Amino acid sequence: MTPATESATHHSLPFIDVTEPRQILFWTREFGVSEMQLRYAVAAAGESLQDIRDYLGLK
Repeated sequence: MTPATESATHHSLPFIDVTEPRQILFWTREFGVSEMQLRYAVAAAGESLQDIRDYLGLK
């Protein structure tokens, strides 16, 4: 998968699956957070992409 394709694929999903290493790598870079911060956000806010963005204080 090319970086452009991978980005489009991850952005089209309405949720984050922290059991998928590629998603962890993508979203930690995208949000500028550590893996642990991402996992805490998912545990606290759920898997919804928008809920996680809100929890992290991102747009």
